[in-house]
Amino acid sequence: MSCPPQSFLANDILLHIKEIIGPKGLFMLNLVCRDETLRTAAIEDLQKVFPAVCSYKLDEDINEVVYCANDEKYKTVEQWRKHFGTAGRGLNNAVKDNKLASEDALDVADFLSELKI
Repeated sequence: MSCPPQSFLANDILLHIKEIIGPKGLFMLNLVCRDETLRTAAIEDLQKVFPAVCSYKLDEDINEVVYCANDEKYKTVEQWRKHFGTAGRGLNNAVKDNKLASEDALDVADFLSELKI
């Protein structure tokens, strides 16, 4: 595993992160791992601490963004998609409203289709 360092996924560290983000926070982790056994173990460690975990695998990379929350409302991938969809559409509207770009910053449909638990 290239990222994060193994010690970052220690139970006591994850418990501190859980406390810091509180009931409404979101913890995002960049997971870089070629070994499926290590990847599975990392996800299981996160799931032991956080009640809601989902991930997004980047297409051209070995990077995977893992999202962790304390809020039970994110127990299913459909709930993650609903909330991320709203946020993604809001981001795209803000980019266009502020004339930062003429195209969407995020392909919301593609992003949502790749979310998994």
